[in-house]
Amino acid sequence: MLKISVIVPVYNAEMYLKKCLNSIVNQTYKNIEIIVVNDGSNDNSKNIIDEYKNRYEGIIKVFETKNFGVAIARNYGIEKVSGDYFLFVDADDYIELDLIEKLSQIIEKEKIDIVKYKMKLINKNEEKLFDGPSFDKVDGQTAFNKLCFTDKMIDTPCLYLFNTKFFKENSFMFLKESYHEDFGLIPLVMINAKNFISSNIYGYNYVQVTGSIIRDESYEKTLKKANDLFIHYDNMIKSIEKMQLKESTTKNILIYYTNAILQRIKELNKEDKKEYAKKIKERELVNNLKRKNIKSYIKFMYYKLIIK
Repeated sequence: MLKISVIVPVYNAEMYLKKCLNSIVNQTYKNIEIIVVNDGSNDNSKNIIDEYKNRYEGIIKVFETKNFGVAIARNYGIEKVSGDYFLFVDADDYIELDLIEKLSQIIEKEKIDIVKYKMKLINKNEEKLFDGPSFDKVDGQTAFNKLCFTDKMIDTPCLYLFNTKFFKENSFMFLKESYHEDFGLIPLVMINAKNFISSNIYGYNYVQVTGSIIRDESYEKTLKKANDLFIHYDNMIKSIEKMQLKESTTKNILIYYTNAILQRIKELNKEDKKEYAKKIKERELVNNLKRKNIKSYIKFMYYKLIIK
């Protein structure tokens, strides 16, 4: 029976943490370990974590970091994994009680590097299913090419079950001290996979927290988020230069990263737009865009004009 590890990074999540942990400790699949990384919480999260650790001794392992951010908390959790596979659950979300059992039925048949599943968005007013293509085993490049323009949640790490050996042998790590660390890493993990399954399992519940980070975001944070995309783009270029990729994969991953960068320019003030446009020009990013039809050509010309 394969062992599955669940990594839960925690920072000031006292309102949601019990529901999150309950959804994991009560899984119908029992051969699990739960790795909780408390990233310097200053609310009641630590007391809740300790309560669950004492109640579920031997299942829950607790580690402390000093508010270094979710990237380092996730990396730390990966280091501590002893399971054959692992997945992430954010502390303000929760999973269906049979998620791991359903995933185990896929990976017990044969070794799979990555299994993708689907999510439901939960807020006070609605529940919304996020759909995307489902398919049987393919290589990671084929999976990326199928998903990159059709699945809005492609770079969300909480929607993947990862083979631990595959992940660690490739030394994958989330980039610390940067925003969009998921966007920067997950596509590269995908295209390295030898085998990948995109399941039709709806197992992850994303709880949309109102009044929070996005609404209270400062302009300085918005600017850093935009500029950090260039860090991830440059890292992606260095990474794919070492790989033997299909031509279609190279084109698609360039488009995928480029689209994210170009869309951010609208959020910047006039002065910062000039500097941002300069970085776009230096990398000749607009030339990455496909121009196969009138719609894509209009998009190309639109961004060309903005950069000018």
